[in-house]
Amino acid sequence: MKLGRELISADAIQQRVRELAADISRDYASAPEPLILLPVLLVISAFLAAQSSTYWTLAFRRLELDRPPVYAYAYPPPQVQPPPGLPS
Repeated sequence: MKLGRELISADAIQQRVRELAADISRDYASAPEPLILLPVLLVISAFLAAQSSTYWTLAFRRLELDRPPVYAYAYPPPQVQPPPGLPS
């Protein structure tokens, strides 16, 4: 599915990724320890956990349908009478 004008071709992106991988391999070839991207993974997982937590908190939060206290109104709230035949 084509969404719009192609700015960068897929081949150009793949070529640049290969170049970056080669640069990283060359730069860290002499490192005593292998390159580990654990901090990046931890930050991403913490971000996703926070987003997920917020989503589920909002999705399943119980709605409190009680009226706010009277002092929250500029004017007293109207008194609503239940329809006849319903218990009050």
